[in-house]
Amino acid sequence: MEVNLMASQNGIHLAHSTPNTEVLPKTISKAPAEDPSVSSTRPRQVHLSRDQILNATERCLMQVGYDGTTIRRLAAELGCAVGSVYRYFKDKRELLYAVTQRPFEQVVQMAQSGRSMTQCEKIYTRLARRSPQMYRLMFWLASVNSPKGNEEDLPQVMQRIVTAWEAALGDRQAAAARWSAVHGRVMLWQENLPDQLLPDQTKPSHQESVLAELRPLPGTNAADPMRATHHETAAITAERQEGSEDVCLL
Repeated sequence: MEVNLMASQNGIHLAHSTPNTEVLPKTISKAPAEDPSVSSTRPRQVHLSRDQILNATERCLMQVGYDGTTIRRLAAELGCAVGSVYRYFKDKRELLYAVTQRPFEQVVQMAQSGRSMTQCEKIYTRLARRSPQMYRLMFWLASVNSPKGNEEDLPQVMQRIVTAWEAALGDRQAAAARWSAVHGRVMLWQENLPDQLLPDQTKPSHQESVLAELRPLPGTNAADPMRATHHETAAITAERQEGSEDVCLL
């Protein structure tokens, strides 16, 4: 009897709520989580490749510089959540460090495949000149990423280039001298170029930039690399004046 009474009460309640029976299901079905206009604007955990992120970062860096390149900006451009970027890189500096080093992997591969030193140096120079601001940024990031904060620490890819050249030449000192000479020519050519990609608060004077970047490899004789660079100063100056030189990759 009690059960029938409850059923009767439910029946009264349902009858009383009849005007809202058609509205309630519609209200539930239109919950915010299912609203297409809302879900379409939410960042998604997109499965992006490392190269896709690096490509987008390079574009952003060239457009807005170091200070304007942020993880959030990249995520917005890629249409993903910031977590998709952090999956590969712990922070902005690590990401930009990878971007600036990536082109020079080609020089490592060339040396390891037996290409001549002349060919390797030629491609190295073209890569550095194709994006001179990124080249300088790479060395700045190497210094701030160093565990000891040693400004003379080379970018990892540069160390790999010297090691590959050492294998080709059979002498670490000779490989270091060749690298220092090529790097010195690049930096002298860049002496009068702007540093718009570097962080604003770290932009050095042109003279300081050149002197800082001409430091030899740690553990090598400073005299030979620097002497090789000074011997070529006249040729470097003339070469730098050729502003129309084609710097595209072969």
